[in-house]
Amino acid sequence: IANPPFAKNQDIDHILRMCERLRPGGRLVSIASLHWSFSKNRKETKFRDFLKDMDATVYQTKSGAFQTSGTMVSSSIIVINI
Repeated sequence: IANPPFAKNQDIDHILRMCERLRPGGRLVSIASLHWSFSKNRKETKFRDFLKDMDATVYQTKSGAFQTSGTMVSSSIIVINI
């Protein structure tokens, strides 16, 4: 379970590295920005393809879900099972 930083697509980098380290039967659950879901940049497009290939489940959090922590940034929860 992780909540990597979102700046400069660090969430994508962290999720990819964590997934590489999962053993068969493992599960990764991570908070991520929503930027990857709509950006047309190469990195974000490749990440969308990766999530599709991994049959990942993505949940969008409610707006303001983390307001008590001082942020209103929209986010998603990504679940990957190996």
